[in-house]
Amino acid sequence: MTHSRRHFLKQAMAATAAAAVPASIAGTGATASVQERPSLPYVDGLSFLSPDAQDVGRSGLTSFICDVSSVERLPTTDGSIKYFRSFEAGAKSLTAMRRTLQAGQIPGAFLATRGSEVAEAFKQGRTAIFFQFQGCEPIGDQLWRLDLFHELGLRVQQITHHNDNPWGGGAIEKNWSGL
Repeated sequence: MTHSRRHFLKQAMAATAAAAVPASIAGTGATASVQERPSLPYVDGLSFLSPDAQDVGRSGLTSFICDVSSVERLPTTDGSIKYFRSFEAGAKSLTAMRRTLQAGQIPGAFLATRGSEVAEAFKQGRTAIFFQFQGCEPIGDQLWRLDLFHELGLRVQQITHHNDNPWGGGAIEKNWSGL
């Protein structure tokens, strides 16, 4: 049986919460309200925001790296689809997600730009979100774009994903080009 990361996190949080319940409460059969906050921060290395913004709070994550890269679908000569992450698509997706977080549309979540904000989020019961791009196509050979994306909140840059780019080889390319 295959379980999702969310299922695993729910099970781990339930076990942590059960272990944190004092014996005086657990043994009485009382229906005391116990906060299900984990005793340690939970951080996910890569997540995507689902259509339901409430999922962030329900996940129990203290922090996660959120892929905000956006792709354009480009047809190829052989009829297949190539996914391309353009500069414009990247700038638009970063800007849109910043505005979403600043407007409070994802309850308890905020744009994190420093590692120390993970501890702050844990103390406050909030979720620190770090922005990531998959693939360096939005940067291309224009290194000034790194500064712009950093100012917009980008903190994690994956070198490649699907396709080759000037920085490295992609996962679905027919001919391996290496890093």
